[in-house]
Amino acid sequence: MSLAHLHHVVQPATDELFLGPARVVEMAGSAPLVAIGDREVRAELALAFPYAPTEGDELLVVGKEGRHYVIGVLRARGGVALRFVGDVKLHAVAGKLELTGDQGVQVRGEQVELLATKLRVLADSVMQKATDVYQRVRGTLDVHAGEKRELIEGDLAVRADRASTVTRGTVTINGQQIHLG
Repeated sequence: MSLAHLHHVVQPATDELFLGPARVVEMAGSAPLVAIGDREVRAELALAFPYAPTEGDELLVVGKEGRHYVIGVLRARGGVALRFVGDVKLHAVAGKLELTGDQGVQVRGEQVELLATKLRVLADSVMQKATDVYQRVRGTLDVHAGEKRELIEGDLAVRADRASTVTRGTVTINGQQIHLG
């Protein structure tokens, strides 16, 4: 029996081998109810990756003697969620790991750590919001900007061994009291 013959079997008898597309009719528990031709059967997921079927998805199903298994996803309508219990590691042994999303990439966690020998951030715009930010730089903190504005609602304290301000124009200090010395 050829694969072409198997694909055209519309309503397989329980003792015939079926291999072909099936549409998810409903999802209840871990085995979706799928439509094969004009009949509906439960099909167990037998995929090498976690997958949560959604009503309307088209799956590749194999079955014989009343047992049916999902062995592939032909067209998925919903999103794909990978869920694991315990720690998970992704490792590109001899190359780079790249995460790409046409509409963005989001990383969430109670605690997120970036550990790198060198970290580069390239963006057209960066916005940060936080309750508190602490930075420690052992070497030099060097900022090059077209303009810099700081709006501080409370106190501003700057301490240094030496300080200098150099401008090409006017320096303005405006306060109710100015203490020098």
